[in-house]
Amino acid sequence: MKQWIAFSHQYLLDHGIPEDFQPFGNAVMQVECVGYESAVGQAYFLGTRGVRSHKDGVASDRYRALLVVRNDGLIAKRSSVGKNSLPPQCRGTIAILDVLSLHHCIPDNRIETDQPLKLWIAIAIDYPRSPSQYEVEDDYRNFFKNRVSNFYDFCN
Repeated sequence: MKQWIAFSHQYLLDHGIPEDFQPFGNAVMQVECVGYESAVGQAYFLGTRGVRSHKDGVASDRYRALLVVRNDGLIAKRSSVGKNSLPPQCRGTIAILDVLSLHHCIPDNRIETDQPLKLWIAIAIDYPRSPSQYEVEDDYRNFFKNRVSNFYDFCN
């Protein structure tokens, strides 16, 4: 699993993503997705309060880039990878996940938060093959440039 910090906290703020970002309304969710057409194709918000090990079943695209925009103390990763072998997924982290392999989102006490209910939210973009770091970052820059402020306005 590839993972790196790509965008600063300030970059996310400047592009309409506050620390307490929650595009799913007031519902307490287990796993939820909100689709949104972007300049790079189908980008969507993916959020959870934690999810057990699973495979995504029949996926049209095998790889998913996940740009973490909110994390109240969880980590999304392949089930076979120890959580301490990866850095904490702070805001601005991008992780590439093979969705046809077992993966989960579990508590990670390395991220301190005062939020009573833990929430992990990412902007997801799917790819048919493992994308390069450059390709992913460029796709997210295009997403922010073209659409995210309109989507966030729509959510509120």
